[in-house]
Amino acid sequence: MVRFNATANQTYMIAVDGLNGRFGLAVLGWNLEESSRFLPTFLIQPTNQSALLANSVTLVSRADPPSANSQLFYQWFFNGGTIQDGPLIQGANSSILKIQVLIPLLVGDYMVKGKSLRFDDRLLNQQPHRDD
Repeated sequence: MVRFNATANQTYMIAVDGLNGRFGLAVLGWNLEESSRFLPTFLIQPTNQSALLANSVTLVSRADPPSANSQLFYQWFFNGGTIQDGPLIQGANSSILKIQVLIPLLVGDYMVKGKSLRFDDRLLNQQPHRDD
């Protein structure tokens, strides 16, 4: 799901692309929620990375809260599951996630979610890849 701040009387163009050149039908739906509150805006989006095993990996994201008096919360995910800080991973609830030592079990899909109050921003994906 993608959520974004929309402005009245503004035209938005949406593109849908298939993975690895695949094509077919796409079904899109939308829901307008009128509100004076805005979603966080991501200024730095995570990027895909390649790393050697046993090296460290740093994944970076940065968002601005929707207003000066609202607090922004981050949550990182690995292969769809919530990440918790531990000996090999730090920053599960911050804008920077650090994998101290890349091991095969930590190679996969990472995603970060920015949240302010009850309003979630879009999910961003990045994938560190293993170079042997």
